[in-house]
Amino acid sequence: MKLNVICVKWGTKYSSEYVNKLHSMVKRHITIPFNFYCLTEDKEGIDSDVIIIPIQYDLEIWWNKLAMFEKNFGDLKGQCLYFDLDIVIQKNIECFIKKHFHKIHCYWKNPAMVKSDKEVKKRNTINNSSIMSWTANDEFLNVVWQEFIEDKEWFLEIYRGIDRYMDWEFPYLINSYDRNLVYSYREGADWYTDTEKFIYRKDYHVCIFHQEPNITDCLDHPVVNSVSFF
Repeated sequence: MKLNVICVKWGTKYSSEYVNKLHSMVKRHITIPFNFYCLTEDKEGIDSDVIIIPIQYDLEIWWNKLAMFEKNFGDLKGQCLYFDLDIVIQKNIECFIKKHFHKIHCYWKNPAMVKSDKEVKKRNTINNSSIMSWTANDEFLNVVWQEFIEDKEWFLEIYRGIDRYMDWEFPYLINSYDRNLVYSYREGADWYTDTEKFIYRKDYHVCIFHQEPNITDCLDHPVVNSVSFF
């Protein structure tokens, strides 16, 4: 059974070119068979060998990621691996393939900033969903989707994104990838030992461009040029 590699494109922030480039990076940094899927409302310009899964819900931005946990999503079977569009793959990605749900632990964040604040809206998180892995139709992840969609307006009101929603509502599901795999372009790699910003770390597997600067503003920066992103 082939690996399912998935991305999400919603709106106009990232063009179809980013889907195609992610597909190209995956092909260069994997040794096992896979199918590449894009969950999107606009397939214009996306390469023909990318399998399109149409967005079916009235969700915006990152919230569309949660639909991947819906039961029978895309009729996918077996192992799933998700990537955001604003990443740069530098080395082999098979280290991110995990049977049970995994996401990024932000080792570059100050752990003290993450606390159980009584005011829910102020709650932060030490995790990041730019890369996730799971097994299709995981019954626990099905619940993550079902609870969200049944009370969507409430969760959209109290949480700023799926990381806070998942981490505070379903903390027992969160497993983290190891250190030294992913770094943040804007914040570094490790809060205690490596906080230099805006540099290329060649020994890491993936660089993520969360918040600002956007990857669209960094196309001439060394980390992007290092893999001929465009």
